[in-house]
Amino acid sequence: MCFDVGADANATNAGGRNMRGTRVFRVGALAFSAALGAATVVMSVGAAQAATPSSTAHSTVYVSPHAAKTHSGTSCATAKYATIQGGVNAASAGGTVVVCSGIYHQDVVVAKSLTLRGQSSPLIMATRTTSHMCQFIVMGPPVTAPCLAGITITASHVRVSGFTIRDSQGEGILATGSLAHGSISGIWITDNVVTDNDEGGPTSAYPQCQGQEPDCGEGIHLMGVTHSVVSGNKVTANSGGVLVTDEMGPTHDNLIMNNLVANNTRDCGITLPGHNPFAYDPKTKTLKPDVAGVFDNTIKGNIVTGNGTKGFGAGVLFAVPIPGSASYGNLVEGNYIAGNGLAGVTLHDHLPGGAYMKGNVITGNAIGRNNVLGDQFDTNPPAPLTVTTGITVYSGADPVTITISRNLISNDKDGIWRTTNVHITGLNTNAFVHVTHPLVSVPPM
Repeated sequence: MCFDVGADANATNAGGRNMRGTRVFRVGALAFSAALGAATVVMSVGAAQAATPSSTAHSTVYVSPHAAKTHSGTSCATAKYATIQGGVNAASAGGTVVVCSGIYHQDVVVAKSLTLRGQSSPLIMATRTTSHMCQFIVMGPPVTAPCLAGITITASHVRVSGFTIRDSQGEGILATGSLAHGSISGIWITDNVVTDNDEGGPTSAYPQCQGQEPDCGEGIHLMGVTHSVVSGNKVTANSGGVLVTDEMGPTHDNLIMNNLVANNTRDCGITLPGHNPFAYDPKTKTLKPDVAGVFDNTIKGNIVTGNGTKGFGAGVLFAVPIPGSASYGNLVEGNYIAGNGLAGVTLHDHLPGGAYMKGNVITGNAIGRNNVLGDQFDTNPPAPLTVTTGITVYSGADPVTITISRNLISNDKDGIWRTTNVHITGLNTNAFVHVTHPLVSVPPM
């Protein structure tokens, strides 16, 4: 359930060390089709270079189920390594690991800068094989537990592409910083199929899921990651789709673009919650972008449908569930969003006490019929909001400013539903088709 009204209440300082830089991605003109949610994004040459591993020539390692140590190791037919982890361990930093066609009953940890490329769609059936340990923060102090994602990335400048990943206890792909070193950067997760991962819910062995369900794991998870790209992936039938959080340090200037995020029925499609209570000081009203926060991320050109229909999830959700958390300045543009359990785009600031959720922008999206499951969290007085809704912005106490402009909202009872302490810029530029109430305003609880 990614409504996220109070998880991680006792999370400790993530101590992120990466300085907040200028926005890396320069988003160009949008060629927007309301029917398909297609978009064209132009990134500057400098942006691509900043996030791409070094192009210096390095050795290429081949992995195949038919490998033998006596082979030359120069192609799939002559691969030396039968396990992906063996190939990763053997590769030099900055090198390439080519994983050849086949089924791999294992999981993988990438702890050095390299390219991990699937050739002819290899399948990772994520059986626990690694001895690596990962850090997690779950309702209290940090814990160390086995890495349970299909692919876990713990180093900067890593590319992962061309895989099908399924059946992991935790996420399909997890990219994570650390408490010791803060955020990682330059991660490219592209053109993968991530399906049927993290389906255990609160009874799962995955540490982030134990005893709770909100945001405990997803198909793809960026946790303390900056200046990175998640693009062209098919993320379906996981607990949730794509999760972006800041437990291990600030998570910002990431681009989530042109993905299919569909039928992840327990959780949201794309979720950007602030989980770290040290991102914002409510006493001084000061943001701490060097420490934590989810900010300046771009969600663009994705198809986000059928998520959260069994466990309360929005198409795209921003949330600040605890005092001191922050999710701000993010952009949602040119997406097609329909058929999700909660509103197509949902923003939650439920608990009073000084969280920060200002400056997010929702623009140029095609938002169809959403809130198909019904919203039990955002009404006043408390009662299920059962009517279909395009966009919901709820704040229990803190004033929120947001831009909602140039969206096409269709086939909903309520177009935009907000609490009265939410100020919306661009409201009159939206188009409403077959919408009974374009704007609904209610006082917060």
